[in-house]
Amino acid sequence: MADLSTENLTLHLVLLAAIGGGIGSCVRVVVRDEVVARGHASWRATLAVNIVGCAIAIPCMALAVGTTEWALVVAGALGGFTTFSAFAIETLAMWMSRRRAGNGPADGGGKWAAALPDRRVPHYLRGFALIFVGAMVGCALRTWLDLAALGSGQPMWTATLVANVAGSTVAGIAFRWLHAVGADGAPLRSPLHRLLLERATILGFAGGLTSMSALATDLVGAARSSAWLFALIACANLVLGLAGAALGWWIAARVARHRPPWETLLIPPRSRKHE
Repeated sequence: MADLSTENLTLHLVLLAAIGGGIGSCVRVVVRDEVVARGHASWRATLAVNIVGCAIAIPCMALAVGTTEWALVVAGALGGFTTFSAFAIETLAMWMSRRRAGNGPADGGGKWAAALPDRRVPHYLRGFALIFVGAMVGCALRTWLDLAALGSGQPMWTATLVANVAGSTVAGIAFRWLHAVGADGAPLRSPLHRLLLERATILGFAGGLTSMSALATDLVGAARSSAWLFALIACANLVLGLAGAALGWWIAARVARHRPPWETLLIPPRSRKHE
């Protein structure tokens, strides 16, 4: 393994991870856009990229942490391609929509699990620069956390946990803030404004900061040593990640009026002209 004590090497690895993460995140959004454009829910795209990314990341565990290949491929491209924050947001949204359907009238709301369609079908090139830059920042921060944990003798899964919880919280704040409404109930931000900010913050920064592939490799490594450690890592990421997303929504709700967050996912727009 390379010597992580040199600042130049650390900076080199972080920059490689940032570039790889920007590319991986853009590929992830292309897949998401294609899935949504075909009329499917965005969570299907999240599930697909996470499964594929984790399947590729596990064999890549043979790459030594701290090498340029690890930084570019594992921490960068695969870390940006997979996302934990989107999983947290979409899971929480489905849970809230199911709860609302159960408490409301029998108007078909119980079909929440079959749809949860995304409101936006944007052009592939719209906002991609924002995705790339945001993901570079997120991946660079996550890689720095990994290297800092390794340099201090801490297990890598602690850095992954911090990144996933922090990214899910940021995504929760951004998602709910972007759908703020005024006193008349009208959205405060235009569809294009929401789309661009979502791509910079949720799909870019939070998607790059969090990583399902990193969690998968942590779990595989833990399973080899202790079943208790495997359970601890899995439960900590799941519980604290969802709690972070919920906390983010709550924080955003304190500063602006919002529509119920599930409505932005369940109710299709009347017009897609400006989407």
